[in-house]
Amino acid sequence: MATTLYPRTILQTSYKNYLSKYHSLNLYLDDKNNYADWHHINMFYSNKPNQIIDLSFDKYNLGKKGILKRKLTIFDKETIYYVASYARAMFEWLHDFSTLRIYDIKELMFEKPILKELLHYFQLHNCNLCKQYLECKSQWD
Repeated sequence: MATTLYPRTILQTSYKNYLSKYHSLNLYLDDKNNYADWHHINMFYSNKPNQIIDLSFDKYNLGKKGILKRKLTIFDKETIYYVASYARAMFEWLHDFSTLRIYDIKELMFEKPILKELLHYFQLHNCNLCKQYLECKSQWD
């Protein structure tokens, strides 16, 4: 029996409430943030109707850094969305779900500019977890 998939609802986004983590990492944002092939179906569709995508907010005090305003096509509809860059999305993902081993980051990260941006967020936020990641930076080189 086939499963019906329903598009998840994306509420109005802004610099303060934006798509991030897996949602951002599943979108082609621009030439720099372009890998977008993680689990698209799971992130934007559901087997239950009327499910809403949770938006992220700036709980790490990074302000607008890494929040991109992009015209994206999701569900065959082109709309303006505010979405975290891949580095910002990874930063938030690592803080919310810190189960990722530090030496796996390089394998998950994309290109040096994105890694450099991620390291910058670690330096800005400077919490204990960020310090741990920065201590292991030599493994990324």
